[in-house]
Amino acid sequence: MDDNELRARPPSGIPAEEWKRWWKHFGEIPLRHLMLLYWDPIGVYGASEALDEYDRYVSHVGGMLMRGEAAAAISLYLCDAAIDLMGIAAPTSDDTARRAVEWFNDSASAFVGQSRVEQRLLYGEDDTGRSGDPFPSTNP
Repeated sequence: MDDNELRARPPSGIPAEEWKRWWKHFGEIPLRHLMLLYWDPIGVYGASEALDEYDRYVSHVGGMLMRGEAAAAISLYLCDAAIDLMGIAAPTSDDTARRAVEWFNDSASAFVGQSRVEQRLLYGEDDTGRSGDPFPSTNP
């Protein structure tokens, strides 16, 4: 994979707190599922007790995406993680890295395109900025 071919494009001018909230609500879980589905070097996909098996790597890849790194660098990291940290020879990670960068670019760009009102609704905040259920149950 050519380093100039595909690169994460984090939007500029987003305050760090907004990125943290985006990651918590819309970043970490989709990336976790993407990596379980397409990377999964130890074959745990589908085992509910292993849902967090790759969280260490998800966090690292998330940081790489937020720094705007290339898919080639992410692929290299995933291959090295499988070999050096798990002790297994993993197949190429190019497809996973490409999918992660494309997902990130689409998701981050959609986040930036949302109004503050839309973001508040998605985060479940009221007009005061407090988090909570925007539709609390009326049943006791």
